Amino acid sequence: MTDTINLTFKNRPSSLYNLVLAFWGISRSFHSENGVTKIRAARKEFRIDPVHLRQYREICGLGTTDFLPLLYPLTLIFPLILRVLGHKKAPLTVFKTLNTRDRIIQIRPISVTEEVVPYCEISQYRVVPQGLELDLSTGLRSEGETIWECHKTFYYRGRFGVVTDEASGQDLPQISDAPPIARWHLPDRIGFSFARISGDTNGIHYNAWYARLFGFERDFAQPILILSYCMERLAAIKNSPQVYLDISYKGPVYYNRSIHMTGTEVNNGFRFDTFCQGNPRPCICGYFKPALPV
Repeated sequence: MTDTINLTFKNRPSSLYNLVLAFWGISRSFHSENGVTKIRAARKEFRIDPVHLRQYREICGLGTTDFLPLLYPLTLIFPLILRVLGHKKAPLTVFKTLNTRDRIIQIRPISVTEEVVPYCEISQYRVVPQGLELDLSTGLRSEGETIWECHKTFYYRGRFGVVTDEASGQDLPQISDAPPIARWHLPDRIGFSFARISGDTNGIHYNAWYARLFGFERDFAQPILILSYCMERLAAIKNSPQVYLDISYKGPVYYNRSIHMTGTEVNNGFRFDTFCQGNPRPCICGYFKPALPV
């Protein structure tokens, strides 16, 4: 790491302004010898907007409770993530990065009425054989304590100098002979609505023409949306005050397709794979454990 940049916001960063800044300060090249600027972003303490929470629950098919859904904090954090990745001091353009892994830890249930502080910062990076991996540490604080966190890895394809490491992190291979546990249809034309809710406003999630420019069949769902659907179908998670969740994103989940999950108990937790119609390989692989990591 080299310099440090601190960004603080009173309100939710504007998605449109995030996009303008990303185009204005677009990073086109990265050389490992120059290092990576540590960029931090946080929002000042605030209470959850009940209208925003209701909209998230409705589009994800979730019921109403006194606590936040497990993935909802990402909708508060993602605008900060885009501001960090789209900053002119970020290593490369945000338009050519993919979220490949998440490790989510819910330390305790979060009341819908408590005040929270979302934060996001670049934590480390690795030059790997096929590209660059950038890790972001994100989370929610309440009364000065971290109550929820997500460690995200983003990947940029290319050659960026001397390789410093192999691709890190836990790769979750497909489960062999796991039984089906859920099946549903992913509707079309919901990407833009969810972009406004989630803060993940990348056009590949709601514009088929734009997605094809990047080599995809068409527009595909935001990872937050699909993972929210998955969590709703894992009954054990609903009753877990503490959660440890490892996720590997391996392929796009296209709209207007049949989606199904397989899963099995393993290592005091639960492994699941999520498949999209037309792809024999899993698009999302996950491991859930109703306890904090030791």
